[in-house]
Amino acid sequence: MEIKNIIPVVNGQFQNKTEDKVSTTSFKEAILNSNQPVNIHEDELDFKKINGMTIGEIEEFYEDKRSSELLKTLKLSTMFSNNMNMNEAMFNSVLSQGNLEDSQSFLYNMAFNRNSYLFNADNHGANVRKNIIEQLNGDVKIEQIKLEKEFKSTMLQFDIAQHMSDMMDFSKNERDKNRGNNDLSFMYDNMYFQYYDLFDEYKTTQTKNHELLTQRLANNRLNGLNL
Repeated sequence: MEIKNIIPVVNGQFQNKTEDKVSTTSFKEAILNSNQPVNIHEDELDFKKINGMTIGEIEEFYEDKRSSELLKTLKLSTMFSNNMNMNEAMFNSVLSQGNLEDSQSFLYNMAFNRNSYLFNADNHGANVRKNIIEQLNGDVKIEQIKLEKEFKSTMLQFDIAQHMSDMMDFSKNERDKNRGNNDLSFMYDNMYFQYYDLFDEYKTTQTKNHELLTQRLANNRLNGLNL
């Protein structure tokens, strides 16, 4: 599988990175300590809040350009897939990175690796998309084929667990193939642990949200009995 940048919209968010100097300011600190006329509070850096905003609303509400760009990066993390648990895990992972460059690079790499995975005819992601489209009819099918050609069909549902497993297997295999090249071996080893940690965050988020839903349903039943 080819690992490279194929996402112009994400690429546009990250072109202002400096290559000579790596910031020691965390992603979260950079947002909270921005020059925004009205300070951004930590409780605003919430998945549900950012997920519920459009890019246009972020640009309109947050006047400081730097703050707006940082928050749009967070917004992009909520659009990784149509699995909300995965998107929340991605959001948390981006927000928790040690510095701006790591946050940007993490999302950038995960996004174009996802697209490379989805548009590889030899893997499960491509098969899922193909099967979904084949089940459609008429104008809907025509529209989906158009979206496929325009690289917009990546938001079709794909198997998150399979994607994470395949990417971990891919990175381990490449690491082992490049044992004699320290730079490549380190890069693929780092990739493996990035996917491992992201998948762990996904499973934690999935469990948490399932427990919250179960508790909410139980409370609703109790309230119904008390009426």
